Amino acid sequence: MSRLLWRILASATLVVNPLAWVHKDVLDFHSKMTRFEVASLVEGRKWVRNPHACRLTMVCYSKKERVCHAVKEREDPFVYMYETILLDLGVTLPFDFFEANVLRMLEIAPSQLHPNGWAAIQAFKVVCLVLGILPSTPVFLNHYTTRVGQLVSWMSLAPLPNSGLFTSYTASYKGFKSRFVKIKAAEVGCFCLDPRPLPLYWREPPKFKGLVRSQLSLEAKVDLQLLDSLPRGMNCKDIVSWASTNNAILCLKSEFLYVVTFFRLGLPSNARLTNKARSAGRKASDAGTTTVAAERKLP
Repeated sequence: MSRLLWRILASATLVVNPLAWVHKDVLDFHSKMTRFEVASLVEGRKWVRNPHACRLTMVCYSKKERVCHAVKEREDPFVYMYETILLDLGVTLPFDFFEANVLRMLEIAPSQLHPNGWAAIQAFKVVCLVLGILPSTPVFLNHYTTRVGQLVSWMSLAPLPNSGLFTSYTASYKGFKSRFVKIKAAEVGCFCLDPRPLPLYWREPPKFKGLVRSQLSLEAKVDLQLLDSLPRGMNCKDIVSWASTNNAILCLKSEFLYVVTFFRLGLPSNARLTNKARSAGRKASDAGTTTVAAERKLP
């Protein structure tokens, strides 16, 4: 097991006192959602995948709780999630392989990623669906670096120069900080489809400077070449909204029709030659047999 996975496993249920290293802005906010609002969100069932509904429970919380708090001794594992990420961005639990891998590589809890970052993840999934490729964490993070301050706050994904696929979901994401819910599970492994350990609680993340092409696998380079053909600065908010319409391909035609047509007619010969490598690599990734160490070179 890689050093990164050992660190995640060791801290998955670790009780820590975050007050010393968490920014005051995070500690100032408790959730103001009422019991009625939480109950309505539970009844809507949009936050959880149907086969897993019996394994996850959304519960009420104390006003003393903060989104950066960790599990207590003998308490069931849980995650905090912001309402907007579930309702507006369409994120559902358990997290899929791609979402979980992004959190692992960045070494952060789900609520530690700023909603604009979650929006970029959702938009990337839609674009990959249209292009007929599987979302890949190394390919996605090839476009971003992170902003990490001296004290820990919400982590933002900053597009690398000339590589930003999407605009920000919103320039000023207002109101989300005081609207979060608590989701409990009987076991730590219930929070993602991938059985590997997932960071559930806030921690001091390392600076992530992005990935370079030389770090990517052959199949990832093929997918990145296709994504490089897309326009820069596509409207993230529109693309995320199309995900719920089940008609993303039609909606995206106006954004990059020439690329979609190019892909449907067939990739160039050099790309076709690597399709077998892409398929083999992705099957291994989907099965959860690859490690995060294979996706990123650890120091």
